[in-house]
Amino acid sequence: MKTRVLKPVVSEKSFQLASQKKYTFLLDRGSNKNQIKDEIERVFKVKVLSINTFNTIGKVKKTKGVTGVRSSLKKAIVTVDAKSKIDLFEIEEEKSAKKEKKAKSVDAPKKVEKEEKAKDKKEKKNKDVSVTIKKSK
Repeated sequence: MKTRVLKPVVSEKSFQLASQKKYTFLLDRGSNKNQIKDEIERVFKVKVLSINTFNTIGKVKKTKGVTGVRSSLKKAIVTVDAKSKIDLFEIEEEKSAKKEKKAKSVDAPKKVEKEEKAKDKKEKKNKDVSVTIKKSK
């Protein structure tokens, strides 16, 4: 049996749609909605409510006088049942959330350290100024 679903589309728009239980996939050009539905339900074990498919025509690109054509693609936006979810998209969201959380926790101590160093420098500078004034009198 030929695989109809090639891979999930990973983009900002597809992750926004994933929060609405709509998942985007690249497909084999010869596949139809019934084949796509059967394969998505079999592979991911979810209940598919609807499928919207569209063909994208490859762009003509010119580089250094040579003309080439990007490949044409077929994409599907698959809407699943409210109780179902596809883990491929959820894992990526969790990873990005963990990275953001880690970055915030790493940056916070650095900011505190910088602020403390700046205060120390100001205090030291103020002490040096007061010492020099006392000596000159």
